[in-house]
Amino acid sequence: MNIAIVVGLEEEMIAINQEIGIKVKTDKFIFPAVVGKIKKNNVLLLNCGPGKVNSALAALDIIIKYSPDLVIVCGLAGAAINKLKQGDVVLANKVIQHDAMAYNKGNFSPRMLKMYKNKQWQKIDYLPCDKHFVLLAKRIIRNISKEGSLNVGIMATGDQLILSKKYRQLIHRIYGAIAIDMESAAVGHVCSMFGVKFGCLKVVSDTDEISTNNKLSPSLIRDRSDDVMNNSQLCAKMLRRILTTK
Repeated sequence: MNIAIVVGLEEEMIAINQEIGIKVKTDKFIFPAVVGKIKKNNVLLLNCGPGKVNSALAALDIIIKYSPDLVIVCGLAGAAINKLKQGDVVLANKVIQHDAMAYNKGNFSPRMLKMYKNKQWQKIDYLPCDKHFVLLAKRIIRNISKEGSLNVGIMATGDQLILSKKYRQLIHRIYGAIAIDMESAAVGHVCSMFGVKFGCLKVVSDTDEISTNNKLSPSLIRDRSDDVMNNSQLCAKMLRRILTTK
């Protein structure tokens, strides 16, 4: 089975590779990547950088050059609901893009982005993650004690860093999302168009307003490097258990 793992940060890639141990660098892809084997699975780990364009480009590149049976988006996410805490695990059952906005005279109203899928060119909005991956991940993660609670639900994806609790709650209210990231729905969109199974496994890295001293990425990552690495390592542990389970 060919499994591709997509992350959006170098810290996520380092943490995951420390756990799963695939170290053969390859220049076959547009973005930095390593390949290896875990049991009977061929595994590709690729860092596409944050954002939907990078993620979609990476997904297409992987599909064309690697013929994956499953693409898994891993790493960090922000909470969209109050009950989530740092270190909680988020397993997406659906993904959606949250930043399709209608702007009018300085105001905006969120709307569902209808995306085209597969050969039928059906318009859809929510993209379902692979049911087998969701069931397997749920079973494995629930058997791991003291490693963050498991939460299954909708992952909302956009190109913005959502640093405000107000807007996190808005995204939850409109889309039903429990967490927010910058990659999953873009990867899911491309995978769905080509009939490739995909999943999303994330760990919550932030839950409320974040003080950035009026600076945004990459200083946001640098200023919270311990949180980023610790939560990336937790995600990596969960992923290793999934990949090494028969």
